Amino acid sequence: MSPAACVRRFQGWFKKSGDCTLPGIAGIPPDDAVVVDDSEQALDWAADAGARTVLCRTQAPTNSRHLHVRRLADLSLLRI
Repeated sequence: MSPAACVRRFQGWFKKSGDCTLPGIAGIPPDDAVVVDDSEQALDWAADAGARTVLCRTQAPTNSRHLHVRRLADLSLLRI
């Protein structure tokens, strides 16, 4: 499965369930997953499941456990 297909599959599942149990999503173990979102609440769920998280929005995160980028193009600057 391509990375884009994995992302689409995860996005659809996450939006329907509101739960973040990453092990079953595209066969990716949580400690190998990186979740990017503009919602700190969604990232909190992902971090609780064991994924690394990146907040993508102009405002910095209120929770320091999330990495931060202002735009998706800046993801390549992170060492994840």
